[in-house]
Amino acid sequence: NDRSTIAHEMGHAMHSWYSSRTQPYTYAGYATFCAEVASTVNEVLLSSYLLEQAQTDLEKMLILQDEIENIRTTVIRQTMFAEYEKTIHEMAEAGKPLTGDVLCELYGDIVRKYYGPEIVLDECAKAEGLRIPHFYRSFYVYTYATSYCAAVNIGRRIMNGEPGAVEGLQKFLAAGSSQYPLDVLKLAGVDMTTPRPIEDTMKLLGELMDEFEALQAKQEK
Repeated sequence: NDRSTIAHEMGHAMHSWYSSRTQPYTYAGYATFCAEVASTVNEVLLSSYLLEQAQTDLEKMLILQDEIENIRTTVIRQTMFAEYEKTIHEMAEAGKPLTGDVLCELYGDIVRKYYGPEIVLDECAKAEGLRIPHFYRSFYVYTYATSYCAAVNIGRRIMNGEPGAVEGLQKFLAAGSSQYPLDVLKLAGVDMTTPRPIEDTMKLLGELMDEFEALQAKQEK
C-alpha cells in the first residue's frame, strides 16, 4: 500500500512538474477530468511490474486482488456515486425535498442496482452517501472513473511497447490546461469521446478475475 501510494502521488508530482515548466502560469494547472490520470498510470505500471516479479501464486493473488478492487472502487463505485449525485440534483431541480430519510433510501436503492439483489445492506450503510466529502464539490466523483479508464488505456499501451505511448504520456503531462481536457488526453492517445477506454477497462477486469479464480482453484487443489 505504501509503495502504491508513493507511485500514485509521484504521478501527481510529475504532472505538476511537467506542466508548470512547460506552460505559462495561466495554463499550468489541469482539469479534474485529467487530474487522476497521471497518478493512476503509475499504479497500473507498478501493478504490472509486481505481477511479473511475483515469486509465488499467493503473492500473485494478492496483487490481482488489489487490481480488481481498484477497478471496483474507482470505476464501478465512483460511477455509482455519480449516478447518486446526478439523481439528487435532478430531485432538487424538480422541487422535491431532500430529507435524510429520502437520501438514505435513494442511496440504498442505487447500491442494490449496482451490486445486485443478493447484497446484504445494513440499514446504517444507507447513510454512507451522506459522508462522501467529494459530493461537496459538485460533479467531481465521475472524474475518478474516467481518469482510471484513461490511465489503464495509457498504461497497457506502454507495457505492450506501443510506439509513441511514452512520448504521448509526456505530452499529456506537459499540456496542463492549454487545451480542453478531451484534447489533452488525445495527446496521450486516449479518445474519451468513444466507449473504447471503458470497454478496455471492463475487459481487463474480466481477465484479472479469470486469472485470480484460476490461481484460487489451483490453491484449493
